[in-house]
Amino acid sequence: MQSTSLRPNPVDVLVIDDDELFGLSLVDRLKNERWSVAFHHGPFGTVNAIRAAQPKLLILDLNMPGLEGTRIHELLKKRNDLSHTKVLLLSSTEAGELTRIANENGFDGALHKSASRAQLVEAILNLIG
Repeated sequence: MQSTSLRPNPVDVLVIDDDELFGLSLVDRLKNERWSVAFHHGPFGTVNAIRAAQPKLLILDLNMPGLEGTRIHELLKKRNDLSHTKVLLLSSTEAGELTRIANENGFDGALHKSASRAQLVEAILNLIG
């Protein structure tokens, strides 16, 4: 499945991950919150999915085969129509390394995939309210 719940209307949060089960479970974890959430099974077609969803926040996996999250982030920031989108890096990479990668590449934040729902909600609140 390439994408789920992508709408022609903007969403608050778009999750992009090559692990479909993880991505869909993350969407389920966020559905009870105040945000509209969609999932794209990435990494390919990601820019089109982001353009279609016009999210306020992109939750982006770092390690995806063929196109890493850092490269997707670079492409996003070069596009005037998408450069306003906040990007939260989410990965199973060791926390210190994840923070270093996020800081060096200009991400708006980073969380380990094992983060609790409360930590995830707090991070989203800090980025988009």
